[in-house]
Amino acid sequence: MRYIRTPHDLDLFCDLDDTVVWGALPLLAEAEDKCVAELARRLMERRLFKAVDVSGILQKRFAGEDEEERDQKRREAEAQIRTRMRESGLLESSDSSPRVLDDVVQRDPYRTSGGDDAALDMIYAVDRTGSLQELSQLSRVVAALKKFETYRIYFRREDQGVRAELEGILEEQVP
Repeated sequence: MRYIRTPHDLDLFCDLDDTVVWGALPLLAEAEDKCVAELARRLMERRLFKAVDVSGILQKRFAGEDEEERDQKRREAEAQIRTRMRESGLLESSDSSPRVLDDVVQRDPYRTSGGDDAALDMIYAVDRTGSLQELSQLSRVVAALKKFETYRIYFRREDQGVRAELEGILEEQVP
């Protein structure tokens, strides 16, 4: 309740943990906001949205291409799919929970530069000569790690109309 009363207080936000969130679900399920109430009930009942890994589908579709061309084609297809999703109205929100959600996640498995926190992300080790070295200088595997993006679409499993519409949009880009 303290966080809800002062949502801009980052210290209170940091105090939120799984126990607080799961414990609040029964109250959220009774919320006046229909969207909040439905999403809370779905979580409590483990009726989660179905995830479609669009990036994975496109990676397979363009598997025969060289890496740079495959990534370029994947990004272009993802952009076109996002545009079609907006045009279709599937992403529009209303008072009830959304029919479809989409998400782009970026991961950098090992960051060696950029940002104020980058030095905290770097790992140092002692090499064979006893010198302290940054890990990507000692390991070709770590040096080869790249940042990646994943685009996913989520929908209610029971909504066959949405499923069919999504399949149509994906089929346009992934024949």
